[in-house]
Amino acid sequence: MPAFEFNALTADGRSEKGVLQADTVRAARSLLRDRGLNPLVVKEVDAAASVSQRGASSAALALMARQLATLVGAGLPIDEALSALA
Repeated sequence: MPAFEFNALTADGRSEKGVLQADTVRAARSLLRDRGLNPLVVKEVDAAASVSQRGASSAALALMARQLATLVGAGLPIDEALSALA
């Protein structure tokens, strides 16, 4: 499932940034609205590119670690799991 970086406003006007998983940008925006947030920017993250180009945020690294754990836990060999995330 793709990951999306977002910048949204809370009900009291505070800015909130983060990463979430959804099938599409539209689904990501819907998830944010369900959380009571007003999405300003939602864009798909290429996890491998974000690590190599500018360093990785802790949220992006956590997401990659969760995805890797899921793939390996499902029985995929580590080399194939890493290739799938690249």
